[in-house]
Amino acid sequence: MRKFLLFIALSLIICSLSATEIMNFRFGYLWPDKPESGIFGGIAYGTKFDQSVQIEFSGDFFFNSYTEKSKIGIDLTGNSEATIIQMTTDKQTYYFPLMANLIINIPVQTKIKPYAKGGIGYGFLWEDIYVAETDENPKKIDDVKFYGGFNWLIGGGAKFKLGNNSNLTGECFFNGGKMKRDKKQSSTGITWSEVNMSGIGLRLGVEIEI
Repeated sequence: MRKFLLFIALSLIICSLSATEIMNFRFGYLWPDKPESGIFGGIAYGTKFDQSVQIEFSGDFFFNSYTEKSKIGIDLTGNSEATIIQMTTDKQTYYFPLMANLIINIPVQTKIKPYAKGGIGYGFLWEDIYVAETDENPKKIDDVKFYGGFNWLIGGGAKFKLGNNSNLTGECFFNGGKMKRDKKQSSTGITWSEVNMSGIGLRLGVEIEI
């Protein structure tokens, strides 16, 4: 973790020394192994060394919500008919990967310019879980769990020029990361809890040269 933070700090210093600074605002969808799919958006700040090589530091945010509820009755005491709803499960997942990415812009003389990218970083994940006491689940669960772990990304996309200093970007990527917690060592071995956030993602963005 310390080496990664040092790498990020050095990357930001290099970015600040360049004349061409870039910001990218993007939004899309991520389909991880666990949990279910969710929205995935964020912001990136970086620099161009030349027309081909670009580095960026990014922070993205994933959100997924799962709820189980059912209709258990009707309230007729008022002027209107009201449905009585009971929620038995409410699970929310928040995932925040911090990444340092290398982007290779492929030099072609067209309006749509392809690129490839790869990055490494660290991911933070927390789950807010509520499960009511039922016959199938005799013990109520109301807990918040925090996870963390190494993150990597590889992908590619294309840029379409909007103006003198802006591009529309679209990319497909694979996000790799297994978030872990509760690592314990015993005489029989080492155990931990793990959430696999590895999966394919798609997103659109706007890249602006500052």
